[in-house]
This record gives sequence, C-alpha cells and structure tokens, in this order.
Amino acid sequence: VKFVIISGARTTTMLARYARLPLVDSVACETGVKILYPPTSASMTETPDSSVLELDTEWSDTFQNVTGPLNSSLPPNDRIGTLWDLYRELGQLGLTPDARGYYGCFRVNCRNDEAKLALLRPFIENMSKLEERGISHAMN
Repeated sequence: VKFVIISGARTTTMLARYARLPLVDSVACETGVKILYPPTSASMTETPDSSVLELDTEWSDTFQNVTGPLNSSLPPNDRIGTLWDLYRELGQLGLTPDARGYYGCFRVNCRNDEAKLALLRPFIENMSKLEERGISHAMN
C-alpha cells in the first residue's frame, strides 16, 4: 500500500511540516504541481528530513513551458513560463499576485475587494484565455 499526501500548500509550508508527517511514499504540494519523494532508505525510527526530498522531474518536465523549472530560486518576476507571464501581467494591472513559497502556482487575494475582482474577472470568466497558456485556476 502506498501512502501519499496531496496538498495545495506552498512548497515552503510542506517542507516545514514534513518532519511532523507520517512516513510517506510521496508528497504532492502546490495542488499537485510539485511531487517530492523521500529517499528509499527513510525509516520510521529516524526524524524525516525535508532537505533530502527529491523532485519528480519526469512529472515536472511535462509542464515546464508553463511553470519553468520547479527547482528555481529566481524571484517570480524573473521566472520563465506562461504562468509567470500571467503573474507579471496581473501585477501590471495593479493586482498583487502572491508566489511566496510557490514554484508552480500563485495566489491572487481579492477577498472583499470588488475593484481587484473586477480586474481579475476577465481571466477567470474566459477559461480559454488561460487554457491557451496551459493554465487553469481554482477560486476559494
């Protein structure tokens, strides 16, 4: 039986929590964009160490044109890929996309702000604009 944790959490959040998680076969974070594997030598008697998690590059390479490399340390404005083009575009509109700790997605907080929501609405109401870029969205 394989045990996997799938979360929308930021990579940084998942890595910080990793030591408190049960022994897993893999961790998927950022809504499944980033899949990480512990070393095969991981055991129940050792404290889990997030620094040894290995990125599934076969998976991440399938959408590298959208996200760029998922192990990048570049700031979001310098990243390549259609996702980061959208990030910059939304920023130019006056929105403040949040990519802190994210490498394959970002958030835009419009809660209780109709003006910000109005700027974002053309993107979320016309899914074909996002799909052309290889991007989808979720709203909560």
